[in-house]
Amino acid sequence: MIKKEIYDLGWNITEASNLLKLKLLREKVYSFISEEFELDEEDIDKGLNNFHKLVKNISDIDLNKKKVEVIKKISNNLELVDLIYQSFSKEINFYLGNDLLVQKTINLVIQTPKDQNPTIPHRDAPPNSFFELVIWIPLVDCNKTKSMYTIDLTSTHDGLKLLKKEPENWNKFLNYFKDKKEYPKVKFGEALFFLPYIYHGSDTNETNETRFSLNIRFKGLFTPSGRKFPLHFFRLYKISEFTKLALDKTKEEILA
Repeated sequence: MIKKEIYDLGWNITEASNLLKLKLLREKVYSFISEEFELDEEDIDKGLNNFHKLVKNISDIDLNKKKVEVIKKISNNLELVDLIYQSFSKEINFYLGNDLLVQKTINLVIQTPKDQNPTIPHRDAPPNSFFELVIWIPLVDCNKTKSMYTIDLTSTHDGLKLLKKEPENWNKFLNYFKDKKEYPKVKFGEALFFLPYIYHGSDTNETNETRFSLNIRFKGLFTPSGRKFPLHFFRLYKISEFTKLALDKTKEEILA
């Protein structure tokens, strides 16, 4: 059953409609991670959750360099986008239909315990399109500060009103969100679907495990693109038979 909380809160937790595809996705992503970071651990859960122990002598600079290389590899592997879509196809089609664009880059986030690079509350749209759907896929079970945080639609709206009223008072704006944060408990096998115009972010990971997560965006082919040129960030992913027929007929009319 597809949950409807996204319309009230701006986010929901969605179970994979094809868990086997999601497991295969994680296996393939872990192979890139273990290769780049030279991990010997074969158990994926142990390798990801205990990542900080396996690479404890790595510098932040080297960690980020290697993470960028992993992102390049997974983004260039188009099979991984298929696996993401196949894992959550029912839900993606429910929200966006069958004519889809997909973000060119699959983002990978690694947040080790006590990582000193938390993310302040921010939202993606604008400048991104309000019609995008963000899919956050944890590769490990995430809760509390090991998860990201979300700020619901109502609190987002009220925060924006506060900022508009006092645009110079940024600290007051950030403080407003302190008790509005929710840390969704999302286990592997699920994903967090959220709207790009709600505020979200992450705090310092106070748990004793590393968080690995992917995120990617889908949008409808015929929806507005926001302030960014869509073809820089998205590519055509799939179109319906109806749209194919309409495009063929359009071409015939133009060439007639």
